[in-house]
Amino acid sequence: MATLTPNFGLIVPEATDTVAQVRADYASNLNTIDENLGGGGGGGGGGGNVYGTFIDTNHVIQASTMYQADLTYVATEDCVVFCEIVAASNNSAYIAIDGKNVEYLYSEGGKQSRKPSVFLRKGQTLTAHSSVSDWNAYYTVYGLIQGTESIFTPIIYSDNERMIGIWRDNKPLYQRSFAFTISVTSGQTATIATLTDYENIISLDGWFNENNVFYSLNDYSARLTVNASGQLQFRCASGSSWNGSGYITVRYTKTTDVAGSGNWNTDGVPTVHYSTSEQVIGTWIDGKPLYQITADFGAEITVNSNTWTNTTIPTTDKKAIISAVGTNGSGTCWNFISANCDSGSYVQVYHTRSAAITLQTMTIQYTKTTD
Repeated sequence: MATLTPNFGLIVPEATDTVAQVRADYASNLNTIDENLGGGGGGGGGGGNVYGTFIDTNHVIQASTMYQADLTYVATEDCVVFCEIVAASNNSAYIAIDGKNVEYLYSEGGKQSRKPSVFLRKGQTLTAHSSVSDWNAYYTVYGLIQGTESIFTPIIYSDNERMIGIWRDNKPLYQRSFAFTISVTSGQTATIATLTDYENIISLDGWFNENNVFYSLNDYSARLTVNASGQLQFRCASGSSWNGSGYITVRYTKTTDVAGSGNWNTDGVPTVHYSTSEQVIGTWIDGKPLYQITADFGAEITVNSNTWTNTTIPTTDKKAIISAVGTNGSGTCWNFISANCDSGSYVQVYHTRSAAITLQTMTIQYTKTTD
Protein backbone atom coordinates (compact mmCIF):
# COMPACT_ATOMS: atom_id res chain seq x y z
CA MET A 1 0.00 0.00 0.00
CA ALA A 2 1.47 3.39 -1.03
CA THR A 3 2.40 5.92 1.64
CA LEU A 4 2.06 9.71 1.32
CA THR A 5 4.27 12.55 2.54
CA PRO A 6 2.68 14.65 5.34
CA ASN A 7 2.77 18.11 3.73
CA PHE A 8 1.57 17.71 0.13
CA GLY A 9 0.52 14.07 -0.04
CA LEU A 10 3.28 13.09 -2.47
CA ILE A 11 3.38 9.37 -3.31
CA VAL A 12 6.37 7.48 -1.88
CA PRO A 13 7.47 4.58 -4.17
CA GLU A 14 7.58 1.06 -2.79
CA ALA A 15 9.95 -1.75 -3.72
CA THR A 16 7.09 -3.79 -5.19
CA ASP A 17 5.89 -1.01 -7.56
CA THR A 18 6.27 -1.59 -11.29
CA VAL A 19 8.22 0.81 -13.46
CA ALA A 20 4.96 1.98 -15.06
CA GLN A 21 3.48 2.68 -11.64
CA VAL A 22 6.55 4.64 -10.52
CA ARG A 23 6.38 6.76 -13.69
CA ALA A 24 2.68 7.47 -13.17
CA ASP A 25 3.25 8.41 -9.52
CA TYR A 26 6.18 10.60 -10.52
CA ALA A 27 3.96 12.55 -12.96
CA SER A 28 1.29 12.91 -10.27
CA ASN A 29 3.86 14.22 -7.79
CA LEU A 30 5.11 16.82 -10.28
CA ASN A 31 1.57 18.13 -10.76
CA THR A 32 1.06 18.37 -7.00
CA ILE A 33 4.35 20.22 -6.52
CA ASP A 34 3.51 22.64 -9.34
CA GLU A 35 0.08 23.38 -7.88
CA ASN A 36 1.41 24.03 -4.37
CA LEU A 37 4.81 25.62 -4.96
CA GLY A 38 4.50 27.25 -8.34
CA GLY A 39 5.28 30.95 -8.54
CA GLY A 40 4.59 33.59 -11.16
CA GLY A 41 7.01 34.34 -13.98
CA GLY A 42 8.38 37.75 -14.83
CA GLY A 43 5.18 39.51 -13.88
CA GLY A 44 3.90 41.37 -10.90
CA GLY A 45 3.95 38.55 -8.35
CA GLY A 46 3.66 34.84 -7.71
CA GLY A 47 0.66 32.55 -7.54
CA GLY A 48 -0.37 29.48 -5.62
CA ASN A 49 2.26 29.77 -2.87
CA VAL A 50 1.93 27.82 0.37
CA TYR A 51 2.00 30.10 3.41
CA GLY A 52 2.37 29.57 7.12
CA THR A 53 4.79 27.93 9.54
CA PHE A 54 3.56 26.01 12.54
CA ILE A 55 4.94 24.12 15.53
CA ASP A 56 5.58 20.43 14.81
CA THR A 57 4.94 18.83 18.20
CA ASN A 58 5.90 15.45 16.71
CA HIS A 59 9.42 16.69 16.01
CA VAL A 60 11.12 17.28 19.36
CA ILE A 61 14.61 18.64 18.71
CA GLN A 62 15.44 19.17 22.38
CA ALA A 63 13.29 17.65 25.09
CA SER A 64 12.60 19.71 28.21
CA THR A 65 16.01 20.53 29.66
CA MET A 66 16.99 22.33 32.84
CA TYR A 67 19.40 25.25 33.01
CA GLN A 68 20.34 27.82 35.64
CA ALA A 69 21.12 31.52 35.16
CA ASP A 70 22.42 31.48 31.56
CA LEU A 71 21.67 29.48 28.43
CA THR A 72 23.15 29.45 24.93
CA TYR A 73 21.43 27.47 22.18
CA VAL A 74 22.45 27.39 18.49
CA ALA A 75 19.67 26.30 16.13
CA THR A 76 20.61 23.24 14.08
CA GLU A 77 17.49 23.76 11.96
CA ASP A 78 14.54 26.17 11.79
CA CYS A 79 12.74 25.76 15.10
CA VAL A 80 10.75 27.27 17.97
CA VAL A 81 12.19 27.42 21.48
CA PHE A 82 10.02 27.58 24.60
CA CYS A 83 12.44 29.11 27.07
CA GLU A 84 11.78 30.04 30.70
CA ILE A 85 13.43 33.15 32.12
CA VAL A 86 13.35 34.23 35.77
CA ALA A 87 13.81 37.72 37.20
CA ALA A 88 14.83 38.33 40.80
CA SER A 89 13.15 41.05 42.82
CA ASN A 90 13.95 44.48 41.31
CA ASN A 91 16.00 42.81 38.63
CA SER A 92 15.60 41.64 35.05
CA ALA A 93 15.87 38.65 32.73
CA TYR A 94 15.98 38.49 28.95
CA ILE A 95 16.19 36.38 25.80
CA ALA A 96 18.31 37.50 22.86
CA ILE A 97 18.76 36.27 19.29
CA ASP A 98 22.21 36.86 17.84
CA GLY A 99 22.88 39.38 20.59
CA LYS A 100 19.67 41.41 20.22
CA ASN A 101 17.03 41.29 22.94
CA VAL A 102 13.65 39.94 21.84
CA GLU A 103 12.10 39.17 25.24
CA TYR A 104 12.51 41.14 28.49
CA LEU A 105 11.19 40.60 32.01
CA TYR A 106 11.55 42.99 34.96
CA SER A 107 10.30 42.16 38.45
CA GLU A 108 9.31 44.96 40.82
CA GLY A 109 8.82 42.64 43.78
CA GLY A 110 9.51 38.94 44.33
CA LYS A 111 10.66 36.39 41.77
CA GLN A 112 8.79 36.34 38.47
CA SER A 113 9.08 33.87 35.59
CA ARG A 114 7.91 33.77 32.00
CA LYS A 115 8.20 31.10 29.30
CA PRO A 116 7.79 32.75 25.89
CA SER A 117 8.15 31.05 22.50
CA VAL A 118 10.97 32.27 20.26
CA PHE A 119 11.40 31.28 16.60
CA LEU A 120 14.93 30.65 15.32
CA ARG A 121 16.35 30.17 11.88
CA LYS A 122 19.04 27.54 11.37
CA GLY A 123 22.38 28.97 12.58
CA GLN A 124 20.90 31.65 14.84
CA THR A 125 22.01 31.74 18.47
CA LEU A 126 19.61 32.15 21.39
CA THR A 127 20.99 33.41 24.68
CA ALA A 128 18.86 33.55 27.82
CA HIS A 129 19.74 35.19 31.13
CA SER A 130 17.93 34.80 34.43
CA SER A 131 18.92 36.95 37.38
CA VAL A 132 18.08 34.11 39.82
CA SER A 133 21.09 31.81 39.69
CA ASP A 134 19.65 28.94 41.78
CA TRP A 135 16.33 28.58 39.92
CA ASN A 136 15.83 25.50 37.75
CA ALA A 137 14.56 27.00 34.49
CA TYR A 138 13.59 24.81 31.54
CA TYR A 139 13.59 25.07 27.75
CA THR A 140 12.18 22.86 24.99
CA VAL A 141 12.86 22.99 21.24
CA TYR A 142 10.40 21.86 18.55
CA GLY A 143 10.74 21.68 14.79
CA LEU A 144 8.49 23.52 12.35
CA ILE A 145 6.00 22.29 9.80
CA GLN A 146 4.81 24.04 6.65
CA GLY A 147 1.25 25.27 6.15
CA THR A 148 -1.25 23.16 4.21
CA GLU A 149 -3.32 25.92 2.62
CA SER A 150 -2.40 27.05 -0.88
CA ILE A 151 -3.05 30.79 -1.00
CA PHE A 152 -3.23 32.36 -4.48
CA THR A 153 -1.29 35.58 -4.89
CA PRO A 154 -2.38 37.40 -8.05
CA ILE A 155 -0.02 38.59 -10.78
CA ILE A 156 -0.60 42.32 -11.19
CA TYR A 157 0.72 44.72 -13.81
CA SER A 158 0.01 48.43 -13.41
CA ASP A 159 0.78 51.73 -15.13
CA ASN A 160 1.32 53.10 -11.62
CA GLU A 161 4.43 52.43 -9.61
CA ARG A 162 3.99 49.52 -7.18
CA MET A 163 6.30 48.12 -4.53
CA ILE A 164 6.46 44.39 -5.30
CA GLY A 165 9.21 43.15 -2.99
CA ILE A 166 12.77 43.68 -1.81
CA TRP A 167 16.06 43.75 -3.70
CA ARG A 168 19.17 41.94 -2.43
CA ASP A 169 20.38 45.05 -0.56
CA ASN A 170 17.13 45.21 1.49
CA LYS A 171 15.87 48.22 -0.45
CA PRO A 172 12.31 48.22 -1.82
CA LEU A 173 11.82 46.78 -5.32
CA TYR A 174 9.36 48.61 -7.58
CA GLN A 175 7.59 47.73 -10.81
CA ARG A 176 5.84 49.81 -13.42
CA SER A 177 4.51 49.16 -16.92
CA PHE A 178 4.57 51.62 -19.84
CA ALA A 179 2.35 51.58 -22.94
CA PHE A 180 3.82 52.95 -26.17
CA THR A 181 3.23 53.29 -29.90
CA ILE A 182 6.18 53.76 -32.26
CA SER A 183 7.30 53.65 -35.87
CA VAL A 184 11.08 53.20 -36.20
CA THR A 185 13.40 51.90 -38.88
CA SER A 186 17.00 50.66 -39.12
CA GLY A 187 19.22 52.06 -36.34
CA GLN A 188 16.62 54.47 -34.91
CA THR A 189 15.87 54.94 -31.18
CA ALA A 190 12.54 55.91 -29.63
CA THR A 191 12.24 57.22 -26.06
CA ILE A 192 9.29 55.64 -24.24
CA ALA A 193 9.56 57.36 -20.84
CA THR A 194 12.05 58.99 -18.47
CA LEU A 195 12.70 57.34 -15.11
CA THR A 196 13.58 59.47 -12.08
CA ASP A 197 15.23 58.60 -8.76
CA TYR A 198 16.12 55.10 -9.95
CA GLU A 199 19.29 53.47 -8.63
CA ASN A 200 19.40 50.02 -10.24
CA ILE A 201 17.42 48.64 -13.16
CA ILE A 202 16.69 45.05 -12.19
CA SER A 203 14.86 43.93 -15.33
CA LEU A 204 13.35 45.21 -18.59
CA ASP A 205 10.91 43.12 -20.60
CA GLY A 206 7.88 43.58 -22.80
CA TRP A 207 6.02 42.69 -25.93
CA PHE A 208 5.15 44.36 -29.23
CA ASN A 209 2.07 44.07 -31.45
CA GLU A 210 2.55 44.64 -35.19
CA ASN A 211 -0.34 43.72 -37.49
CA ASN A 212 -1.80 41.46 -34.76
CA VAL A 213 1.44 39.49 -34.49
CA PHE A 214 2.96 39.58 -30.99
CA TYR A 215 6.73 39.74 -30.48
CA SER A 216 8.77 39.56 -27.30
CA LEU A 217 11.29 42.36 -26.96
CA ASN A 218 15.00 42.38 -26.13
CA ASP A 219 15.95 40.12 -29.04
CA TYR A 220 18.51 40.77 -31.76
CA SER A 221 16.34 43.25 -33.67
CA ALA A 222 14.84 45.26 -30.78
CA ARG A 223 16.69 46.26 -27.66
CA LEU A 224 15.33 47.95 -24.51
CA THR A 225 17.76 50.21 -22.64
CA VAL A 226 17.88 52.90 -19.97
CA ASN A 227 20.55 55.50 -20.66
CA ALA A 228 22.49 57.67 -18.21
CA SER A 229 19.72 60.29 -18.27
CA GLY A 230 17.09 57.75 -17.20
CA GLN A 231 15.47 57.56 -20.63
CA LEU A 232 13.74 54.25 -21.28
CA GLN A 233 14.45 53.61 -24.95
CA PHE A 234 13.49 51.23 -27.73
CA ARG A 235 16.44 50.61 -30.07
CA CYS A 236 15.82 49.23 -33.55
CA ALA A 237 18.59 47.06 -34.94
CA SER A 238 20.20 47.72 -38.32
CA GLY A 239 18.11 46.32 -41.14
CA SER A 240 14.92 46.07 -39.06
CA SER A 241 11.78 48.15 -38.71
CA TRP A 242 8.99 48.26 -36.11
CA ASN A 243 5.58 49.85 -36.51
CA GLY A 244 2.95 49.21 -33.84
CA SER A 245 2.35 49.31 -30.11
CA GLY A 246 3.36 47.44 -26.99
CA TYR A 247 4.12 47.45 -23.28
CA ILE A 248 7.35 47.53 -21.32
CA THR A 249 7.61 46.48 -17.67
CA VAL A 250 10.50 47.79 -15.56
CA ARG A 251 11.70 46.64 -12.15
CA TYR A 252 14.00 48.99 -10.26
CA THR A 253 15.26 50.35 -6.94
CA LYS A 254 15.46 54.02 -5.93
CA THR A 255 18.21 56.33 -4.73
CA THR A 256 15.74 57.94 -2.31
CA ASP A 257 15.20 54.71 -0.31
CA VAL A 258 17.27 53.28 2.51
CA ALA A 259 17.69 49.62 3.41
CA GLY A 260 14.81 48.40 5.55
CA SER A 261 12.33 51.04 4.38
CA GLY A 262 10.19 48.50 2.54
CA ASN A 263 7.54 46.15 3.90
CA TRP A 264 9.85 43.12 4.16
CA ASN A 265 13.52 42.17 4.34
CA THR A 266 15.38 39.66 2.16
CA ASP A 267 14.32 36.82 4.47
CA GLY A 268 10.66 37.66 3.75
CA VAL A 269 10.14 38.91 7.30
CA PRO A 270 7.95 42.03 7.68
CA THR A 271 9.98 45.08 8.67
CA VAL A 272 9.10 47.28 11.65
CA HIS A 273 8.61 51.02 11.17
CA TYR A 274 8.25 53.65 13.87
CA SER A 275 6.59 56.93 12.98
CA THR A 276 5.56 60.20 14.60
CA SER A 277 2.34 59.79 12.62
CA GLU A 278 -0.38 57.48 13.89
CA GLN A 279 -0.47 54.09 12.15
CA VAL A 280 -2.58 50.95 12.47
CA ILE A 281 -0.33 48.01 13.35
CA GLY A 282 -2.93 45.27 13.92
CA THR A 283 -5.93 44.49 16.11
CA TRP A 284 -6.50 44.20 19.84
CA ILE A 285 -8.13 41.13 21.45
CA ASP A 286 -11.59 42.63 20.87
CA GLY A 287 -10.98 42.73 17.12
CA LYS A 288 -10.75 46.55 17.07
CA PRO A 289 -7.78 48.38 15.44
CA LEU A 290 -4.55 48.69 17.41
CA TYR A 291 -2.65 51.93 16.83
CA GLN A 292 0.94 53.01 17.40
CA ILE A 293 2.66 56.37 17.48
CA THR A 294 6.11 57.58 18.51
CA ALA A 295 6.22 61.00 20.13
CA ASP A 296 9.41 63.04 20.00
CA PHE A 297 9.30 65.62 22.80
CA GLY A 298 12.15 67.63 21.28
CA ALA A 299 13.84 67.89 24.66
CA GLU A 300 13.96 65.48 27.57
CA ILE A 301 11.14 65.50 30.10
CA THR A 302 11.79 64.41 33.69
CA VAL A 303 9.67 61.63 35.18
CA ASN A 304 10.07 61.43 38.94
CA SER A 305 9.84 58.15 40.81
CA ASN A 306 6.32 56.93 41.64
CA THR A 307 4.76 60.07 40.14
CA TRP A 308 2.38 60.34 37.21
CA THR A 309 3.88 62.86 34.79
CA ASN A 310 2.19 64.52 31.80
CA THR A 311 3.65 64.03 28.34
CA THR A 312 2.71 66.09 25.29
CA ILE A 313 0.70 63.25 23.72
CA PRO A 314 -3.02 64.21 23.65
CA THR A 315 -5.47 61.73 25.15
CA THR A 316 -8.07 62.66 22.50
CA ASP A 317 -10.05 59.55 21.42
CA LYS A 318 -7.60 57.16 23.16
CA LYS A 319 -9.39 54.36 25.00
CA ALA A 320 -6.64 52.17 26.48
CA ILE A 321 -2.83 52.20 26.45
CA ILE A 322 -1.66 48.68 25.60
CA SER A 323 2.08 49.24 25.92
CA ALA A 324 4.61 52.02 26.36
CA VAL A 325 8.38 52.27 25.90
CA GLY A 326 10.66 55.30 25.85
CA THR A 327 14.22 56.49 25.35
CA ASN A 328 16.22 59.36 26.77
CA GLY A 329 18.40 61.72 24.75
CA SER A 330 21.37 59.35 25.01
CA GLY A 331 19.42 56.43 23.60
CA THR A 332 18.85 54.51 26.83
CA CYS A 333 15.64 52.48 26.56
CA TRP A 334 13.09 52.55 29.40
CA ASN A 335 10.72 49.63 28.86
CA PHE A 336 9.44 49.30 32.43
CA ILE A 337 7.33 52.47 32.30
CA SER A 338 3.54 52.58 32.59
CA ALA A 339 1.18 54.98 30.84
CA ASN A 340 -2.47 56.00 31.13
CA CYS A 341 -4.90 58.07 29.08
CA ASP A 342 -7.70 58.59 31.61
CA SER A 343 -6.34 61.46 33.73
CA GLY A 344 -6.52 64.76 31.94
CA SER A 345 -5.73 66.04 28.48
CA TYR A 346 -2.37 64.31 28.02
CA VAL A 347 -1.06 60.78 28.27
CA GLN A 348 0.74 60.31 31.57
CA VAL A 349 3.80 58.19 32.28
CA TYR A 350 4.89 56.49 35.51
CA HIS A 351 7.77 54.35 36.84
CA THR A 352 8.85 52.81 40.15
CA ARG A 353 12.60 53.22 40.04
CA SER A 354 14.18 54.87 43.04
CA ALA A 355 15.53 57.76 40.94
CA ALA A 356 14.03 60.00 38.27
CA ILE A 357 14.39 59.15 34.59
CA THR A 358 14.27 61.33 31.50
CA LEU A 359 12.36 60.70 28.28
CA GLN A 360 12.84 62.28 24.88
CA THR A 361 10.77 59.83 22.88
CA MET A 362 7.93 57.52 23.83
CA THR A 363 6.17 54.89 21.72
CA ILE A 364 2.68 53.83 22.75
CA GLN A 365 0.26 51.27 21.40
CA TYR A 366 -3.40 51.99 22.07
CA THR A 367 -7.03 51.52 21.14
CA LYS A 368 -9.56 54.25 20.39
CA THR A 369 -12.97 55.21 21.69
CA THR A 370 -14.09 56.01 18.14
CA ASP A 371 -13.73 52.42 16.85
